[in-house]
Amino acid sequence: MSNSFEIQHRWLPGAPDAALDGIARAELSVIVNGTCVTEVESRLDNDARSAVRLSALQMANWFAGNWWRLCWEPEQHSPSLDWKMSHHLASAGDGYLWPDLIFSSDGETMLVRSIPSPNSSKEPIRYLRDYSGVIEIASFEHTVDNFVAATIDRLQDEVPGKTGLSDIDLPELWKIIADERNDPAMYELRQLEARLGYDPGEAPEQILAGLYELRLNYGAAAVQEMAAASKDLALSHLEELREGIQKYATPIRIADCDLIRQEHIQMLDQSSVPWQRGMQAAQIARKKWGFQHGPVTTTDMSNIFGINITDYQSVQLPVSAGLRHRSAGSMYISLNQPRLTGRRFALARLAADHFAAPEEDKLLPLTSARTSRQKFQRAFAQEFLCPIDELIDFLGVAAPDNDDIDDAAAHFGVSPLTIRTTLVNKGVMERELLGEWAV
Repeated sequence: MSNSFEIQHRWLPGAPDAALDGIARAELSVIVNGTCVTEVESRLDNDARSAVRLSALQMANWFAGNWWRLCWEPEQHSPSLDWKMSHHLASAGDGYLWPDLIFSSDGETMLVRSIPSPNSSKEPIRYLRDYSGVIEIASFEHTVDNFVAATIDRLQDEVPGKTGLSDIDLPELWKIIADERNDPAMYELRQLEARLGYDPGEAPEQILAGLYELRLNYGAAAVQEMAAASKDLALSHLEELREGIQKYATPIRIADCDLIRQEHIQMLDQSSVPWQRGMQAAQIARKKWGFQHGPVTTTDMSNIFGINITDYQSVQLPVSAGLRHRSAGSMYISLNQPRLTGRRFALARLAADHFAAPEEDKLLPLTSARTSRQKFQRAFAQEFLCPIDELIDFLGVAAPDNDDIDDAAAHFGVSPLTIRTTLVNKGVMERELLGEWAV
């Protein structure tokens, strides 16, 4: 994938007695995968330019103040005001007209979206770019590291006698963040807080302590997934899962599990994005299980997993989940999907998670969170049950209507939503038709 994120700056001259904000003013350009997302048009002279005059200090403060949540808190299905304040650069404020840039992480990659100024805006400049692009988290971290360091250097060079730096929060805050990033225990704590939707040090102590204890039983990464999905309810949802699995769990065994996992590790391109890896893993599984072409029937799936999927009784739980057993390919499952199509999709997701999740994770949760792990699961299930090439061939039309989609859903044994999601993610249908449910 394209993976370029740049913050270009050119310092503007400031008066010797200028305030810190004035000393750190610059012409700033943000470039994502070769696209300048800070392109503006001046209403005074109708002139378009790629850079805009802003406070680098305020921008650096915003990145530093929201660092952990930017890197680790996934986008919500209905973003709260608090989420927007931490992920929309426009909230940096302090009297500047910031671009409406939205940074949305899945923990592995980051979606950067630029929203143009409305035509009705009366502001002296208007941001022009309507853009979305995906970058790796590592690229985001590297660029912000350099930008914040350059801003601190500017202040150290320009503040007379360098005594004024004692009044600046940025250098101290950035040092704290650097220390936390280099401390594995603190890093995990900050990551967990961010997944819960809290700023550093703000998460309720009882929730953190309870989640930390459950890490020993279920695995750290599994608990992080539940935190991202359930927020303040993560602890109670994990307790419900524990009770539900003890009461209602059904044993399954995934055929050829070790062989598929080994081939998955050997063949997958780990530099690809989660949904690409999910598709690749599904293609490996289809081949290993003998599905070269055509839909996977419910009988086929029952044989693969050693369970009667049709007669399975769903249970009331916050999420569907599996609990790994000691022997390879074995687990206990509790599914909360009452429909057969939902149970088929959930079992495929569980297989995907079993192939790819860390070995220390005993719990395999299926959530609606927009994390890389859940994206991998959903992409695997889509490609396993409904391969995109076969779906396109079955539909046979460039613009399928609702009847076409219903027919395809029946043919592949999936929900109409799965058909729409697959088509949207492959660019066959407009994403707006899905809204918040796209992978």
